[in-house]
Amino acid sequence: MFIARAVTLFLLGFIARAGAQNPPGDLTHCGDTDADTSIGACTALIGATGGSRSPGSSGDSNDTLAKAYTYRGFSYLKKSRYDRAIEDFNQAIRLDPDNAWAYANRGNAYFNTREFDRALQDYDEALRLNPVGYATLFYGRGAIYRGRGELNLAIAQFDEAIRLQPDFPEAFRNRGNAYFDNGQFSLAVEDYGQALRLRPDYQSALVNRGDAYAAKGQYDRAIEDYGKAIDLQPVPIAFRNRGNAYRAKGDYDKATGDLDASIRMQASVGALDDRGDTYLELGQNARALEDFSEAVRIGQDDPDAFQSRGRAEFYLARWNDAVADFQKSLALDPSSAYALIWLHLAIARAGKNDAGSLEQQASQIRLDGWPAPVVDMLLGKLRPELAIAFASDPDADKTTSQRCEARFYVGEYILTQPDTSAALAHLAEARRICSGIFAESLGAKMELKRAGDGTP
Repeated sequence: MFIARAVTLFLLGFIARAGAQNPPGDLTHCGDTDADTSIGACTALIGATGGSRSPGSSGDSNDTLAKAYTYRGFSYLKKSRYDRAIEDFNQAIRLDPDNAWAYANRGNAYFNTREFDRALQDYDEALRLNPVGYATLFYGRGAIYRGRGELNLAIAQFDEAIRLQPDFPEAFRNRGNAYFDNGQFSLAVEDYGQALRLRPDYQSALVNRGDAYAAKGQYDRAIEDYGKAIDLQPVPIAFRNRGNAYRAKGDYDKATGDLDASIRMQASVGALDDRGDTYLELGQNARALEDFSEAVRIGQDDPDAFQSRGRAEFYLARWNDAVADFQKSLALDPSSAYALIWLHLAIARAGKNDAGSLEQQASQIRLDGWPAPVVDMLLGKLRPELAIAFASDPDADKTTSQRCEARFYVGEYILTQPDTSAALAHLAEARRICSGIFAESLGAKMELKRAGDGTP
């Protein structure tokens, strides 16, 4: 399953100390809510005190200096000057090792510079010092866990953020994103809806909810949300994903119109790939390959660009070209189970045997959930019918999306075997149950078209 998402990193801002009072005496202007005023006042105060007290100095002077560094770091954080903020929080922590506020906000600064391991360490220390916690700490931890693919941990962190701050729309939206990544599309829709109730003009939540509706096959509701997002402000991702929803409905004129608009605004890898998929469905293969190659040109380090072109070459029976692109995609992202699956299928369709390399590459990927059964099937460790059975999940949406993938990959696997007679039935079932925005939906259509069993 590969779906274009509206990915925007919520920039964690400052964390105000719970129950904080106005700063005393000469710290008053240092703690001003205006960042520039605060920076100026704190800088003057730090200069007046020498700026280099240590834990051995008098308690009052150390406390004042630690607060000055903390407030100034806090103001640099508000101005997105993250390196300067980190320097100040370092000084504040040196002077006051129990300063949970400084740890929390240094964690936010690390989060925004994408130093996630350091951010997580600081969040953990802030929570150790202040077990009551801050909602944004749990939010930040959830975002980091989601980025690592540890979705259940991410959801638990967002749960706690929402418990502490029930009016936190970003937490609802990002818990929705974690549910979406986990294939739990109905739960995602609920969370996006709550985010929108809290902030009706939350554009990213509208786009994300559109994605979830599209993944559920509710294309008209998806198109409605994308339209609302565009009304708020025309952005490339909303046009792109609405184009995909129109393609899933078979409205190719509107699909190409929206994808053209997205590309005019920003010629992204994803939009070019999606327009390429639309051209493939229309049988305009040369134009499709032009778009996929342009995506590779502008995204030379993007594994998705190579994987998308590889899939197109696979659909067009250009097996060796597909193998080369899947190899490049896997080299750029060795953790991608899907790149490994497509690579093995392309090698097999080219009439070669790569059992040894598949085993070795699979050992380097964390396979403790889906699509592990598909990989085990390709390794000969699991029968195809069991791969389909293992697609079931207590969540109905997740079951549907995983069965979609299982049927498609089982069909493709059978096409690599001596007896291919059962393959088309699996591919037809994949075409029936897959959301039209899933890569496996297009794959099933293209294989059935090649077999002369219907037109995509």
